[in-house]
Amino acid sequence: MEEADLICFTKSDLYADFPDLQAASVRHLSSVSGDGVKAWLNEVLTGKVQTGMKILEIDYQRYAQAEARLAWLNCSFSLTLVNPLTSSAVVGPLLDGLDESLTAENLQIAHMKVSDDTSTGFLKASITRNGDAPALLGDLQASQSTLHELLLNIRAAAKPAHLQFLVEQSVSKLPGSVQIKAMQCFKPSAPKPEYRLCEVVTNE
Repeated sequence: MEEADLICFTKSDLYADFPDLQAASVRHLSSVSGDGVKAWLNEVLTGKVQTGMKILEIDYQRYAQAEARLAWLNCSFSLTLVNPLTSSAVVGPLLDGLDESLTAENLQIAHMKVSDDTSTGFLKASITRNGDAPALLGDLQASQSTLHELLLNIRAAAKPAHLQFLVEQSVSKLPGSVQIKAMQCFKPSAPKPEYRLCEVVTNE
């Protein structure tokens, strides 16, 4: 953030507690309401924002240590039900259950997203911290379905094996037959940037 030429906080329609940054380069945007998006795009596309004006020395070892606290989990699975349910009746309890499970284990959530694709519609719910009310995108009024195709993405401060265990527990409690198609849980590798700016570049 110190090196950024322009700082944009998204989802400003949901969160009022953005950091109190007084810099002229800070923008608050909402992809839902559209607030601030047009002005931001105009700035970027017309070249009004000077870029590459600050160069920082980055401690990549410290960066890697911080990112290594996170486990990344990606899972895709299908849920087949005897009694059809709406996407919200599947996604809501699953997200809430995972939130409660990770919170009970004192595991900090950085990002958690569940999306459900059925023949009747699509729904995505996401949170960016424990106990959050989920941000929703899609059709809450879609009809019930017996087949749900789900994607789950989690970034949390946890050991990968522990996070995967908690996820498998929660998924197994869903009211139907679950077929896991792919499951990955790992810690990201240390960043190794190939290119870095070493001096300020101007258009003059």
